[in-house]
Amino acid sequence: MTWYLKTGLLVLLAAMALDLSHHSPFTIKLSRFWKWISAVSIIILIAAVAWGPLYDQYLAESVGARYGDAFYPVAEARIASDGTGKMVSGFWLEYPFRNSCVVSPITLLLYLRIINLRNRESLITGYSLAVKDSDGRWQNLARLDPAGTAMIYPSQFGAIAYNVGQTINFPEGSFLTNISPDDRDFQHAFILQAEKLDDVTGAHPLESKKWVRGWVLFQYNGNANLMKELQLTLKDEFNENHTFDLREVTRYLNSDSMPHHATVSGLMDASKCTKSAWPPAHN
Repeated sequence: MTWYLKTGLLVLLAAMALDLSHHSPFTIKLSRFWKWISAVSIIILIAAVAWGPLYDQYLAESVGARYGDAFYPVAEARIASDGTGKMVSGFWLEYPFRNSCVVSPITLLLYLRIINLRNRESLITGYSLAVKDSDGRWQNLARLDPAGTAMIYPSQFGAIAYNVGQTINFPEGSFLTNISPDDRDFQHAFILQAEKLDDVTGAHPLESKKWVRGWVLFQYNGNANLMKELQLTLKDEFNENHTFDLREVTRYLNSDSMPHHATVSGLMDASKCTKSAWPPAHN
C-alpha cells in the first residue's frame, strides 16, 4: 500500500475511533465535532486516492525535466566486492555444465529502477554497465545472464543463517562485502529467488511515466572501485543507446517503502561444482 493511502486510512481510522467513544460522559459533547472530523477524513481519503497516481506522474515528469527525456535509472541497492577476484560478494551463480555444474562469483549486484520518461511506451532491449578505473578509463563489466541458472548464497561453516521460505531484506544504499571463497560452506548453499530486471524488460514494453525494478548481476576483475562511479547504457527498440551516470536513490524517488528482497527457496549441495572466475558463457 502506498504512502498516500496509508496516511488517509490512518486519519480516517483515528477519527472513527474517537467518534465511537461519544457515549462516554467525557466525550458526549464532542461527538458532533468528531463526526465532522470523520466526514473531513473521508474527503481527505478520496482526495489522497485520486492524488496518488497524479503525484506519481508528476514525479516522473519532474525527474524527466531535470535529467532528460528518455529514461531515468537509479540504483536503489548496490552490493559489491573489491573487484580484484581475491574476494567475493558472497553471492554466486550455479550453472549446469555438461554432466556437472559450475559456480561463479557475482562481483556486483544492483537493484535498479528505470523510469520511462517518454510520452509513449518504450521497450528496453538491452543494457550494459561500465566502471571508471584508476586511470580514468571506462571499463565494461561482464553481464551475467540469470536464465537457466540458480543464484546461491553459501552459508558460513557451522552456521545455517536462513530457513527455506524466509525473506531476506536488503537495505537501500551501497554496501561493500569482501568475503573469501574459502570461508564459505558450499555444501549448504541457499538458493535465492529474486525479482530480476531481465524478467520485466526485453519482451515487456514499459508504459509512459511508469517504472520497472529488479536485480542485475555483473562480474568484474580489475583495479576499479565498484563503490564509486558507474555508467549504465540502455538500448531501446530503435537500437538507440542511452547512457547515464548511475545515481543512487534521491529525494525525487519515493522508494523508502519499496522492498529489495530475495526469498530462500531451497538448499543445494554445490561443493562438487567447479569454481570458476567466469561462467561457461557470459555477455
